[in-house]
Amino acid sequence: NIPKVLRLLLPLCKKVDHRDNEKRTPLHVAVLYNQLIYVDILLQSGADISAKSVLHHNVFHYVALSLCSSEDKDKMFDRLINSPKLNPSLLTIKNLEGLTPLSMAIGYGTPHMINTIVSRIDTSLFQNELSMCIDMLAKRSKILPTAILERFLLSYHRPQESATLFHIICHYDNPELLKYILDYTQNRTHNLDKLLKQTDEHGYTPLLTAVYYGHKSMVEILLDCKVEYLHIMTHDKKNILHLIAQRQHEHVFKILNEKLNANDFSILMSPQPLQATPLHEISKTNNVLLCDSILKSYKEDKLQLFKHQNVYGRTIFHEACEYGRLEMIKYLTSDNLIKDEQIKIELLAIGDDEKRTCLHLAAAEGHADVVAYLLQTHLVNINALTEKFEAAFHYACANGYRSVVIELLANECNTLIRNAQLYNGLELAILNHNEDVARLLLLEFYDWRPMLQNAQFIWDSPADAYDTPFRKLIRYMPELALDVIDQQFTRTSGFENMTVDKQIYDYEFLEDQLTVKHWYSKVVTSDITSDGALVKCCGIFKYRTEYEPYTGDSYTLVRNHPLFIISDSDNQSLMEHSFCQTLRAKKYSEFGQYLLVLSFILYVLYLCAYTAIILRTKHPQYFYSLVNETSINNDVCESVANRLTSYNIREAFKDNTFKNLKIGIYTFLCLFITKNCILILTLFPRLFRKGSYYLEAAALILAFICVLDHTDWLDLLLIRCPTQYQIGAVALLLSWLNFLVYIRCIPIIGIYVVMLEVISKKFVRFLPVLLVIISGFGFTYYALLQNQEVYSTPLLSLIKTSLIMFEMNFDDRIYKESEGGINYYPVTFVLFILTGYVMTVFVINLLIGLAVGEIPTLVQQGTLLQSRIYYDTLSDYEILRLQIRSVILWIISHICCCCSSSFKYKIYRLVDRSFLHQRPILFQIHDRKKHSLPKRIGHYIKKNILNEQIQESVDEEVKEQYEKRKKTKIQRADDDENREKKELADLQNKKKLRS
Repeated sequence: NIPKVLRLLLPLCKKVDHRDNEKRTPLHVAVLYNQLIYVDILLQSGADISAKSVLHHNVFHYVALSLCSSEDKDKMFDRLINSPKLNPSLLTIKNLEGLTPLSMAIGYGTPHMINTIVSRIDTSLFQNELSMCIDMLAKRSKILPTAILERFLLSYHRPQESATLFHIICHYDNPELLKYILDYTQNRTHNLDKLLKQTDEHGYTPLLTAVYYGHKSMVEILLDCKVEYLHIMTHDKKNILHLIAQRQHEHVFKILNEKLNANDFSILMSPQPLQATPLHEISKTNNVLLCDSILKSYKEDKLQLFKHQNVYGRTIFHEACEYGRLEMIKYLTSDNLIKDEQIKIELLAIGDDEKRTCLHLAAAEGHADVVAYLLQTHLVNINALTEKFEAAFHYACANGYRSVVIELLANECNTLIRNAQLYNGLELAILNHNEDVARLLLLEFYDWRPMLQNAQFIWDSPADAYDTPFRKLIRYMPELALDVIDQQFTRTSGFENMTVDKQIYDYEFLEDQLTVKHWYSKVVTSDITSDGALVKCCGIFKYRTEYEPYTGDSYTLVRNHPLFIISDSDNQSLMEHSFCQTLRAKKYSEFGQYLLVLSFILYVLYLCAYTAIILRTKHPQYFYSLVNETSINNDVCESVANRLTSYNIREAFKDNTFKNLKIGIYTFLCLFITKNCILILTLFPRLFRKGSYYLEAAALILAFICVLDHTDWLDLLLIRCPTQYQIGAVALLLSWLNFLVYIRCIPIIGIYVVMLEVISKKFVRFLPVLLVIISGFGFTYYALLQNQEVYSTPLLSLIKTSLIMFEMNFDDRIYKESEGGINYYPVTFVLFILTGYVMTVFVINLLIGLAVGEIPTLVQQGTLLQSRIYYDTLSDYEILRLQIRSVILWIISHICCCCSSSFKYKIYRLVDRSFLHQRPILFQIHDRKKHSLPKRIGHYIKKNILNEQIQESVDEEVKEQYEKRKKTKIQRADDDENREKKELADLQNKKKLRS
């Protein structure tokens, strides 16, 4: 009786062994769901009985896994085992779990399946199968097949393998199987006790295995066998009581406690040197009942157990605090267990191998409830230090546990303690990127300022540089640094709508060059007597300098300044904050802006003078033509000059204006070359930090070569030899390009120069791709059009192809009559079309997209880069200023002895009061109502000249009326409230009088 569905599908089915997503064939599915009819039809249709699924299950595995009844399993098994296509090896194939059909039959199958498989297979094939079969039997079978098991053991059992079988059985709660194997082994050997003492690869005996898994009945059976267990320990030094405590098996402890006497229990509980006791294991849990039961069973001195330390130097209190077991801690510190308060304090104050107390471990793991309990009960020292001078506050901050930090702060911990690396808690939070904790300490804690007054020496620094918490904050948490500036370093006076609107900035932690050394040493400034602060001149007199920086290296002093660390960051909002810009402007106003303006004016004068000289100097070919010289080579330059002199051609001679310009050029060249050399040398040995100095120097040197009359026959003439003239032209180009370096410092128009620089860098990254395209087309044009002069060489072809993207010149190239009209290969036309599309459509549009399509991004990048340029320029000028100061002080200290001491002192005081001073800028006022002169002029023009005055006057009048109405309403409301209060007071007085 073939089902109708199969009758329809079988003629259409080309592959009866088609596999699903688990690689199962239809035969596998039919066996799994006990469809015997389908199995017969599939076998008759040629189904592969030896096919395996993705888990390497064959049909006999699926018979065992089927959820049908035992009778149906036997029928299905018989149908398959009697199949003429059966290969006997199918009964020995293992799946991915290492289980054969016999193992699966023992675990999931029937006795008939087991007997049949055993009878069909050679016994030598199952020498290694016994342990797997026992495992399946212990795991799955609830009813013990005694006859089959005895037959199986008779065939395959070896007495030396009994220990392995006991370990396997003890993994599962199958007491019947354990009893059977024990009886079977005891009847065939007299070494049962020895077998039960054997350990596995982890040091576990069968009893310890049963205890670990908490099988009560299995433990009872093994204890009845009088198994030795008091001195047996696993490889990790745990006895039976350790395992009970670790796994929290109270039911197993009750059985063991019944079997133990007081002496045996003491042996199991006795502390061994550097080994954990069972209490160490139970203290890691919150199982107070089991801990209480264990302690009640222990009749000896419990204090020794409490004081005992394991290999890591930890007591049971350490373990409970590290794992955050609050209930266990309350129990261990209860008066019922320890009555003396001083003993509790001593136990909780014990340090581990790193001198960490219970409070340290609880704070390190973020257990705020444990920390709160320890502090509220006054059992611990909140400021206890480890061997690395770390307090609990350090651990909580380093690991980012905000709740623990709040508890410690509420209990008035010392936030200024420094560890062995001189880091306080705030710095550890910053270094470990725990922003929540750092924000708490800086913005929500009242005493934040002393935590910022700390410093560490940077040991790998070439100079004596220091690091501070605020420097770390800038580097690792710029957003939080911005909030600290707004909320802690800024005080506001007035409001936006008031006449006064000022911000007072506190720069104590930016201008710290004079105090950072004192923060490092933690010495009061007034008590410091450093010889470095004394100046001695020729042994005549000594005087103390008013300020002493932490290093004499000017580069380190400037570049390690927090303001310039901000400039190195990528946080634009922090860099452009008015807090930083105000300090930058103040520093500029002391020295930098004068040098910058002076350099700008001098460079403009130089540029005008040099441009005038180049414009007054005509092309060499012009002078060559005056003496009828056709070539323009350098070889005839001297001859042409001599003939110009002999012919007395007046326009070839220099006039007074040219000579004056030349003198001016020499003067400017000397000034700028000196300036650049000084600026470069002040950065020594970082000579290549800024390339703009070298660009300017190159332009100046080339200009000098152009202007210089290197021979006598050029002294009187305007003519420049061709090579010299070309050098002068390049110098003119570089001079004007270098002028952009000065322009980019102008706030309004400088942004466009910086944007141009950003675009140039993007183009340089795209340049290799463009060169590949130009090379491909250029060499192809050379192959096709080399009969034309413009494409006559590969180099000219590349140059022409580079310019063809701007102008195709198709008509001139193809239809040029001088070349004989159209006389080219057809592929030439294809190449022109490809060039047009690739160069104009792809390349040009890509470049336009880079330049124009990213305008918002370019503006943002340009603004950031311009700000960074301002800071870099200021840092160079500050380094120069400090270098000048150092040179002058060195000169003062080495003046000859004939100079009076008072004269030297006056010179020093004069230097210290000039722009070369070292006084820190502690406070600055930023008036938001005060505008610069250009802004005030623009506002005046807009208000009084443009047609907006009437509307503005109307707006001001409306605003004034609104403010008056607002004040009137507020006054009325206040009057009504006062009147109601007065009436209420009168009523109360009347009631009092009546009563």
